Amino acid sequence: MDPDDVMIDALADKILGGKVGGALHLPFRWKQKNAPRRLYAPIHIEASTPVRTHLSCRLDLRFRIGLDKPWDYSLMLLHPGSGTILRRLDVRGTHLDRETGEQFINRTHKHKWSEQRGNKDVYAE
Repeated sequence: MDPDDVMIDALADKILGGKVGGALHLPFRWKQKNAPRRLYAPIHIEASTPVRTHLSCRLDLRFRIGLDKPWDYSLMLLHPGSGTILRRLDVRGTHLDRETGEQFINRTHKHKWSEQRGNKDVYAE
């Protein structure tokens, strides 16, 4: 197994602890998609661009906009080898934090990935 195919906390900390940068590749290629594993979910569009890190690791920055609510969108920092979304910013997103019961209604918030909790750490700053 290629080490880039598995994300662990130590690797995430190492990647995100250094410099992340690079140029955005314009124009983006937007693709229309249905939400994964949910046939009833609204159609959205996505675009991605590669991001360089101080390591040789490649990340992708993914944009997702729902066509039914274009004011509610997400930006995700994705490790493409493992498919792990390391960080996600939901702008004016709406959902319930099942761990705490806190409701995020049309509220900008973030998700932080970890091995133990996956993408369940939700916070607003």
